[in-house]
Amino acid sequence: MKKNIIIILITIFCTSISLYAQSNYSSTMLEGKDWYLLMPNEYPIKRPPQGVKYVNGTKVSFIYDGAKRVEATAPYYLSSTPDKTFDQSKVGKSTTGKYIIILYNDGIACSEILRLTSTELRVKNHWNNWVVGFSTTCPDK
Repeated sequence: MKKNIIIILITIFCTSISLYAQSNYSSTMLEGKDWYLLMPNEYPIKRPPQGVKYVNGTKVSFIYDGAKRVEATAPYYLSSTPDKTFDQSKVGKSTTGKYIIILYNDGIACSEILRLTSTELRVKNHWNNWVVGFSTTCPDK
């Protein structure tokens, strides 16, 4: 009986840790690398490489136009909640969370991090519920 209780407690503990780990991500895993947009295989048109890079509170969106890289920037921060308003004081300071909060000229975007590894980023955009994947591997230009 004691053995069963110990096994149950260990299982609950491990499950709790894994759920917590999956709900809080660090900007150190997100920042400093190019995240290339993964296009679905069934997408019929070959598009130039495009993606995002996160650098110290700034989201840099990029696309290649031939050999030239064109970029646009917007402030962002990580949050443990899906914020509906943008808190400028958190930019560059709020470095852990499950949600990427971005301020664009026409409003804010909230993307939920579904998966983040050293080479893969998967987010769900709360504007349209689309799930988008990114990789650190650059597709053919």
